[in-house]
Amino acid sequence: MKVIKPAGRDLRLDPDIRGRTLLLGITSFLSQISLVAAMAAINNMIRRYGAMDAIFGQPQYAQIPMAVVGIVMKFFQIVISIVVGMAAGCLTVFIHASTEFRAERIVSVYGEREAAPEVRIRDKDRRRAAYHRFYTDMKWGYAKNYQVSLDSGSLGIERCVEILKMLY
Repeated sequence: MKVIKPAGRDLRLDPDIRGRTLLLGITSFLSQISLVAAMAAINNMIRRYGAMDAIFGQPQYAQIPMAVVGIVMKFFQIVISIVVGMAAGCLTVFIHASTEFRAERIVSVYGEREAAPEVRIRDKDRRRAAYHRFYTDMKWGYAKNYQVSLDSGSLGIERCVEILKMLY
């Protein structure tokens, strides 16, 4: 049996991981606050104006609209929690290859040559970088932003798939 003794530096949190975790906590907190504020506003409106309906305006049914709003809000909260939780558990992967390999693949897979493949690659990469920066506020293709980086030109696409399957 192997004994592992962690050193003090092993227990320190990486600032990048700490920042990402803090963002998840803030997201959950803001979600909770927004739900409370929405419920309070809707409750106040229903109390002040009542349910403008012949059935729901009666005292015995007055809480039904509020109950429906509560159910919808709780459902929204669960969905947001699941989405944020799934994003938190993701493995960030970047698969790259040389421009020559990518150009050959474009011609072999898509069979089109209206524009030079290199021009198409530059255009796609520019759009991918803009999309990635917009949604993650990180630089696309920067190795530090990913947990795994694979070169499909060297490894081959099938081998990249096998590696990713082993990781999951």
